[in-house]
Amino acid sequence: MLLGAKQNNLLKLVVIAVIVACLLAIPLSGCQSTPSGQIEVRVIVSQDFNSTLILNELVKLDDGSTAMDALQRVATVETKGGFVEAIEGVRSQYPGTNKDWFYDVNEVSPNKGAAAYVLHDGDVVHWDFHEW
Repeated sequence: MLLGAKQNNLLKLVVIAVIVACLLAIPLSGCQSTPSGQIEVRVIVSQDFNSTLILNELVKLDDGSTAMDALQRVATVETKGGFVEAIEGVRSQYPGTNKDWFYDVNEVSPNKGAAAYVLHDGDVVHWDFHEW
């Protein structure tokens, strides 16, 4: 009988643990801050290695959107030949000086252009205008 009581108590603890785990998992699954098919990313635009902040915006985009899509959603952008020529009126100074626009995603410089870089929910896209 003593063994049966221990097993019964163990079974109760397991059931309680499973219930608690399920209750904790509910907020993490299915309750997204963005609708299905959408992502939310942060776009930061600055100058001189982040010394001057131009903008810092959170934006919701369709799944499959690119770094260029995100930038164009929050800023006035001019492009030339697939490259960013100006953001918010801050214009590339190349040729003449070696100052231009560069971008990274989650603090990593991608090996492809912004129009080809597909973003994921929670990404941070940072554009900075600086010398090279």
